[in-house]
Amino acid sequence: MPDDSDPQISEISRFPANGSVKADESALKAVVDAAAAFGTTAIAREECRRRFLIVVEEIVTNIVRHGDASSGSEIGWRFTENGGTVRAYFEDSGVAFDPRDASPPPRTTQEPVEGGQGLPIIQAWCRVVDYRRTDGRNCLTLEMKPV
Repeated sequence: MPDDSDPQISEISRFPANGSVKADESALKAVVDAAAAFGTTAIAREECRRRFLIVVEEIVTNIVRHGDASSGSEIGWRFTENGGTVRAYFEDSGVAFDPRDASPPPRTTQEPVEGGQGLPIIQAWCRVVDYRRTDGRNCLTLEMKPV
């Protein structure tokens, strides 16, 4: 689980939410439900809440489906809001992945659009505050861009 002593996430927040879940298919519902509860309390604008939930869903989906985390490993998360700035912190033991360095898979015009849209959405709607690999774990802090 994210460590509150980490300077990237220890900011004072009116509505902190955090937890950890097993890095499996059930993680998606658990973390998105927590994000929805957080968003209802902490994020005033409907469009901002909608984008926040989509970003959380995309991050957790990528961790579970593409992260190749070891069996029984966990996803840690923390959501904060401070002065209208919403941040999301994720920690997992999957393969190293810094969204700043990643490119979406190439597409041809004949391919149906199914999957592969998460990374462009994350890059468009968020700023990566910090990414590091520590003790075999990805530590990612995102900040939602204003709408």
